[in-house]
Amino acid sequence: SKSTGGSIVIPVRVTNSNVTYVVKWVASNAFVGLQHLESVKFQKNIEIATGCFRDCPNLGRVEFHDDEGINIGRGSFQDCPSLPHIKLPNIATISDNLFGGTGLSEVLIPNSVGSIGTLAFLNCTDLKYVLIPNSVTNIKERAFWECTNLEHVTLPSSLTALGNRTFNRCSELTVPNINANNIDYLANSLVYYLGSELPSVSSSFYTNSVMSRLYLKSSLYEKCKSSTDWGKWYSKYHVTDSIPVTIPPDRSYITLCRDFDVDLRHVNDNLPSGVSPLKAYIVSGIDEN
Repeated sequence: SKSTGGSIVIPVRVTNSNVTYVVKWVASNAFVGLQHLESVKFQKNIEIATGCFRDCPNLGRVEFHDDEGINIGRGSFQDCPSLPHIKLPNIATISDNLFGGTGLSEVLIPNSVGSIGTLAFLNCTDLKYVLIPNSVTNIKERAFWECTNLEHVTLPSSLTALGNRTFNRCSELTVPNINANNIDYLANSLVYYLGSELPSVSSSFYTNSVMSRLYLKSSLYEKCKSSTDWGKWYSKYHVTDSIPVTIPPDRSYITLCRDFDVDLRHVNDNLPSGVSPLKAYIVSGIDEN
């Protein structure tokens, strides 16, 4: 019944007409559209078929059993806007559109995951943080499409395949030295590229790129300016090797930790009244108490 609500426990066994059955999977669309469903608990991790808990607007808690590996079908938690976080078991793949339209604010992807599917986190506008482990080698197209509040993502060095528009409209990306032929599709905001060599670019690079700023290491920045291909893009977009920093007026001390040079040359310009000029300190010792 679509009106069934409250909590659901997926048991290890069920008994019907005095016959006991071992529960091995949850069928496709088994609980789709349950308006009052608030929580789901698995007593043992089993196969979850396509769209199992799709469109459950009040589903706010999903509890898997320990870390046993299972398969979770595509779209299983799609359009569950009240789901703020989830601890995933040891799955091998985050399937297509698995969490599209959910209320997830952060995602810790298990080290067992090797692939993130197409549109896996489509339109997760509350998502601010995601940790992608080194086990991931493939992120398919538009996996984080329209995650407009995703503040920072570091791509693992293990990554060998990156789909088009994977991180469209995300805020910040740190990109290691990977085969980034589609670097022009990474984001429409800040991209920090850690590689020591310029990534190759596709024929559509100059027309499709939506990055607003690209940060390169100083040694690579000079190569970029003199490159036949990248030189054209350098003159059109904001490519730089240093990051400007604004010091909040209500802070006495700040700590900076960046993979790039930080431009502090102008932080003392036009300081508000009563704000002391910036001074740099070097730590000479640590009080372990």
